Amino acid sequence: MKLLFERRASTVLYNVLKSRRDTRPILIPANVCACIPLVLLKAGQAFEVIDISEADLCIAREQVHSRIRSVSKPAGGVLFVHTYGASAVISDFYQEIKQAAPTALIIDDRCLAPPILPTTMNGADVVLYSTGSRKYVDFGEGGFGYACDALNYNRHCNAFKMTCGAEMVERLATAAIVDQQVFDYVDCDWLSGSAPITPWGDFLARIQDAIRLIDSHKSKLNTIYQAIIPPDAQFPSPFNVWRFQVRVRQPMLLVERLCASSLFASRHYPSVAKAFGGESTPVADTLADEVVNLFNDHYFSEEQALRAADIVANHVHTCGVPSRSQRGVL
Repeated sequence: MKLLFERRASTVLYNVLKSRRDTRPILIPANVCACIPLVLLKAGQAFEVIDISEADLCIAREQVHSRIRSVSKPAGGVLFVHTYGASAVISDFYQEIKQAAPTALIIDDRCLAPPILPTTMNGADVVLYSTGSRKYVDFGEGGFGYACDALNYNRHCNAFKMTCGAEMVERLATAAIVDQQVFDYVDCDWLSGSAPITPWGDFLARIQDAIRLIDSHKSKLNTIYQAIIPPDAQFPSPFNVWRFQVRVRQPMLLVERLCASSLFASRHYPSVAKAFGGESTPVADTLADEVVNLFNDHYFSEEQALRAADIVANHVHTCGVPSRSQRGVL
């Protein structure tokens, strides 16, 4: 394995794609954040949006296999996102991809998971972590990854203009996703390629110190949520790594009720399919229509979590939860 360390995980991904130069499309899940398709567009990388699976809320494996094995239009790889930072069983899946298409690129996106040093690549070509804003460890910047030794990696992105910053471009893309409008991408110098200021050893030590504090805080807040919120509204524990997920009817009403009590929550990751030219993604749409993310990081105190949990419990009692499929998480 070799280390890839940049100021943003997006920059790592961009450099990987530009160094590879493969015209075949990369398959991405419909529930990615807006920055992923933006990076692909900036790199000139073709991509296709794939729906997710009810079983683990990650990219639908059967659709990936079908596209990888396609004779007329084979895909060149897959970007596998661990939804909400949950650990997924992927080694067999990656092995099957490599058996069908040895040159396919497999990118294992763990940007919402704890940024830890992997002991194995599990068959992936690249493993990505982030310490940017709203991630498990939130330093406001920083991204790193590991690549197999055979992967070519060079820095390609250098120009950067504050007037065309990443936040602005991502806001535009997010607005298109929320409004379900096709996003008209116009390239500009929005992605910085500057080398990290902090040496890797210092950066890693800072991550390890932060994780100890964050793990403890998340455990306390998740325990509060689990004790008060009705079980039918909760996701399985592995999905509560990044934030604490709940499934409710009238989710926007719940967010409004939290805000009215000087609290906050988020509605994350609607399907990117329509904004970026994809087909129908019913499972990702269902996920986006039902989920509210409750904070369990340093932005929220135990007292806030207690109040939020009570509001969620009352909302569930009055509005209910969506019916649950027998096939998986949803």
